Amino acid sequence: MKHYINKLFYFVAMAVLMACTSDNGPESEAGLTQNQQDFIALLKLKYPTQVVNFTTETAINEAPYAVNQKTTFTFSSSGMLFIDTNPEKNDGDEIELPVFTISGNEYIWKDTEQDLSYVLSLTAENFINEINVFKTSTNTFYNSLKVSSDAIEVEKTYSYLLLPNEIECTSQTKNKIETDQRLITMRTKFCDGSQKSLSFNFKADIAIATGTYQIQATNAEEKNPLEGNVAVSLFIDGENYYGQSGTITIKTNNTLNTLVDCVFEGLVLKNSNDDEIVISGQILGV
Repeated sequence: MKHYINKLFYFVAMAVLMACTSDNGPESEAGLTQNQQDFIALLKLKYPTQVVNFTTETAINEAPYAVNQKTTFTFSSSGMLFIDTNPEKNDGDEIELPVFTISGNEYIWKDTEQDLSYVLSLTAENFINEINVFKTSTNTFYNSLKVSSDAIEVEKTYSYLLLPNEIECTSQTKNKIETDQRLITMRTKFCDGSQKSLSFNFKADIAIATGTYQIQATNAEEKNPLEGNVAVSLFIDGENYYGQSGTITIKTNNTLNTLVDCVFEGLVLKNSNDDEIVISGQILGV
């Protein structure tokens, strides 16, 4: 609860303080310059949840992050940055940084208490290239952080109803978001502890955008979706079923707007023998 209260305090404090500051361009009513607003809008476009997972690639002696350390960065619409230095503990953000400044093509958040600067750069396609961490007072390079491409598991709730046999499954278990180049997989296991699993494959860069997706008919040979569609597969009783028709909706989670919900009803799937199964359900808070 503490870190949420701290976030609220900083949002209010920064709204007051920024009315008296200037940066790279004319200020808006919210206190951000046009250049800052443009960068935030760009991040929202590329990373709709505004939450990005990083892995430390480079670290020198006395660096704040170790090689291969996992971190989660939340890029707030206010321009602030929140850092969870140990996402697996699920205990909230340890670091809260004030609004960034812009220097050329770099976006910089400063931790004055720790004498650290977080410098973000973009690729030519406007995705995050890396975040470099420096000792502010001496400009000493400490760390290079890259966007993570491996699966990160989190505790979430999901439920399914398989028709017409009406096998219902609701549980608290571990779901996965996996990224592999431009294919993102939302995967979850069923509550009976077996190897049954349901997967949604999205053709997207880094993040799954909110909206309605059409199920693309797939099979064992053609598993990947086209742009804007989603491919569904279900493994149950030793067989794979592939989505044939239906839609799913991805929307912002009602409790935490950095997460998304996946809601689906009446999805038709078939196995290699053309046996049909219909599923409905939801994955909440991914």
